[in-house]
Amino acid sequence: MGRGLLDSMVGETCWHVSAGGATSPSFVLVLGDKLPRTIPLTNPSQPPAFRQNRGSVELLVWSSWRLQQGDQVLATSDQGPAGVEPLGALIGTTVDAVDCAAPAWDLRIRFSNGKELVTFSDHLGPDASIDANWELWARGKYLRAGPGAELAEEHQE
Repeated sequence: MGRGLLDSMVGETCWHVSAGGATSPSFVLVLGDKLPRTIPLTNPSQPPAFRQNRGSVELLVWSSWRLQQGDQVLATSDQGPAGVEPLGALIGTTVDAVDCAAPAWDLRIRFSNGKELVTFSDHLGPDASIDANWELWARGKYLRAGPGAELAEEHQE
């Protein structure tokens, strides 16, 4: 379950990263085709392309994460709002590979510019601050990891 949906990220280009503000250090990677929104967003801090469109593939990361390249750590979720700025380097890059590891469904996403995004599924149990570690929307389906070892796939409406 979920492997096929994760594989749908491979070959897709990131055209926006929605990060910062009140939800930091959580962020959304927006990939693939631009799909017109039924109701455009009104947030003036977002670029017009994102206000008018969704990505055909979107990954929302709630858990702890790290952006790295080779032996360098470029940014982490522990840096607060300043930490999300380096995620902008993913815009215009293509996803080369996605690995997902049980039992908590940590992700390792490799991009065409040599950068890697690694998530650490740290939301566990009924008292977790958020009930998901990450969420993926693609191909009319929704995949949620967490809390803990839960991985759930559903059809979108």
